[in-house]
Amino acid sequence: MSKVAPLNETTHTEHPSVEEHYDKVWTEEEGEAWESWPFFRQNPSALSFALDRLAGNASLADKLVLDLACGVGYSTQELAGRGARVFPLDLSSQGLRKTLQRLERARLGDKVAAVRSSVEQLPFADASIEAVFAQNFLMHVNPELVGREVWRVLKPGGRAIFVEPLAHHPLVKLYRTLFSSYKGIKPKWSSREDLQLLGQPFSYTKTSGFYLLTALASVGFIQKRPWLLKPVFTVLHGLDRLLLKLFPGLEKYTWVSVTELVK
Repeated sequence: MSKVAPLNETTHTEHPSVEEHYDKVWTEEEGEAWESWPFFRQNPSALSFALDRLAGNASLADKLVLDLACGVGYSTQELAGRGARVFPLDLSSQGLRKTLQRLERARLGDKVAAVRSSVEQLPFADASIEAVFAQNFLMHVNPELVGREVWRVLKPGGRAIFVEPLAHHPLVKLYRTLFSSYKGIKPKWSSREDLQLLGQPFSYTKTSGFYLLTALASVGFIQKRPWLLKPVFTVLHGLDRLLLKLFPGLEKYTWVSVTELVK
């Protein structure tokens, strides 16, 4: 793969304001990328679980992996670090530039080729991709169209993993109403029904929920204090596992979902 690939200037069909929003965010800072939050780096985490499930029982070494909505490349670096050949794809040219800079600093630039494109119309041939990693963008697009496109570009037996914030966690809903920087672009946060539409073409689908009570550990006062974050996260995660085992219906109210799809 080329060391620093040119951006693929395709026509995108999503709302222009979404592209403008993320260009502005990634120009000013990287702090909004949720992978950078200390909370999301605690284990067991939705992101580490998702990355592990992408490989299944195999290795990602030399596999062609599409990283949808790559942001500033945290996931791209993780995938390339596991040996994959990665196409980081995003609408934001600023995000893609920072992704390539990140991979160059990590000496993984030869593992990636950046693609600027819509996620609803992927510029790849049928059955050309071995795995897809995707996160935190379904609120901006049509999940049914995305599911069809991901199914189309995956090879038979290929796996896709989607990490998505959900709509129904009561405290997260309150935060979004009062403080979320996404309010200006009017996201439609994903429901279980949206994830079902996403998975319609696939032969296997499974969704796991993360962060019910554990979401309380994401507040700034706790996140900024590592000595406090780890024990609070550990205790709340244990309570989550117990509650979800006793009352499976509560999974609807978790903050983040990991959906596994197999073609």
